[in-house]
Amino acid sequence: MRESIRSILSLQGRLFGSPHHTIEPIKAAIASVHLILVPLALIPLFMNNDANQPVRFGAQTDRWGNECVGLTPVKEWDTHKDEGKALIAKCDKLYEKMKVEENAPRQFETASERM
Repeated sequence: MRESIRSILSLQGRLFGSPHHTIEPIKAAIASVHLILVPLALIPLFMNNDANQPVRFGAQTDRWGNECVGLTPVKEWDTHKDEGKALIAKCDKLYEKMKVEENAPRQFETASERM
């Protein structure tokens, strides 16, 4: 019952023009799948090329449920710019750490070695 009410309200929001009500998980995954598959060199072609106003990629649908990848500006970026840059630096550091760990030599043990 609760899920059907949620779906009806989401459909109503979609009919009133909200692009952010994807409702179905497969349609909500379109942005992630497209960004994973597209070469990194092509992503800047779709951005607004304004370093002062970053954008986010997200799944969107039209009134009839046709999904697409949409761009929306990050709201209140100027207010939270320092926090955003700190988060990006933290993610970059984590990414670099994972790359180093991935290339580190593996040491395997067997149960008989520990006995």
